[in-house]
Amino acid sequence: MNIIELIPRKGMEDIHFGMTRDEVKSIMLEKYKAGNSEKRNEETEIYFDNSLQFSFEKDDTLTFIEIFSDPKIGVKILGINTWEIDGKELLKLLNEKDQMNESISEGGHNPIFQNNIIALYELDEQYDEIGNFNGEKWATIGIGDDRYYESVCKIYD
Repeated sequence: MNIIELIPRKGMEDIHFGMTRDEVKSIMLEKYKAGNSEKRNEETEIYFDNSLQFSFEKDDTLTFIEIFSDPKIGVKILGINTWEIDGKELLKLLNEKDQMNESISEGGHNPIFQNNIIALYELDEQYDEIGNFNGEKWATIGIGDDRYYESVCKIYD
């Protein structure tokens, strides 16, 4: 399983917020051997059979990275192997490191943390894809930059 480390407020090891779409594509091809991306929509490119997505601003620079619960890609964030623990435990650990913005987190169902700009989506047992664990997992884990966070906040204003 490929492990991708999400680095809050930065991106990934070799892919950083603010990079152009072409720069991200080049790195995904060269370093991650990802093949060609697919377009989800004008803002979003997807890789690895819809497991990893990159969202871009209107100026074609990276603003958000999201990884879907999938056994092909592991996610490490703030030293936590996210798919290997229960989703409620992950939420607890993230709450210890940052504060959830309650006004945009839909009552905690889709938490977004304000300092690290970490976003979790849809906690459910169906996302326990690894199989050796019976518990709830988050469907996706994502990180964004300030532009992403501001745009989400505007939706809830």
